[in-house]
Amino acid sequence: GTQRSFSQITEQLCELAQSYRVNLPTWLVLIIRSMMTLDGFASAMNYNPIEAAYPHAIRRALAPVTQDGRKAGSSREGRQVDRNRKEEGERERKKEGKKERNY
Repeated sequence: GTQRSFSQITEQLCELAQSYRVNLPTWLVLIIRSMMTLDGFASAMNYNPIEAAYPHAIRRALAPVTQDGRKAGSSREGRQVDRNRKEEGERERKKEGKKERNY
């Protein structure tokens, strides 16, 4: 179908919210307004933030930060991140052990 901007989608959601009398928290309204402003700048510069964020999203998906995420990931990069964190933890425990013996 047709590609719509964040601002267009937000306008339609606002119309629905008004017709069903939905009240949004102030913090959410401020975030939406900020996103609409950024969307306006992006469209004026012919910039697609989804395309710009895509490489970061892929890296983040392949290197999760939680233990469950690392277990679920089967990529080589994810396993390497897990090994690196494990090694860092072992080094930290060794440092803590040396500090305790010094007292």
